[in-house]
Amino acid sequence: MAHQLNYKHRRTIADRKRELRTRLVRRQAGLCAVCFRPITQETSTIGHVIPRWMGGPSEPWNLQAEHDKCNNLRGPKSLPGMNITASLAAREFIWLPE
Repeated sequence: MAHQLNYKHRRTIADRKRELRTRLVRRQAGLCAVCFRPITQETSTIGHVIPRWMGGPSEPWNLQAEHDKCNNLRGPKSLPGMNITASLAAREFIWLPE
């Protein structure tokens, strides 16, 4: 069949999330966007600078790597008491090549 997909090269959602976490950690120089402690791709989760419930998109400039604990502490809020300026400054980082 000419229209059959080549499943060997299909990336899963988990693969895409793993790649995104890796790129976010690299963009943030290996530091959590909330507590500024070291973070790795394995210890990170993806958080939104401007929460989705406030209309924040899931675009790269609005995403940041955070520790799972930091993300849970912050909850569905933005970061007013947690240095939101540093998080918003992440928009100025350049995406690194893969």
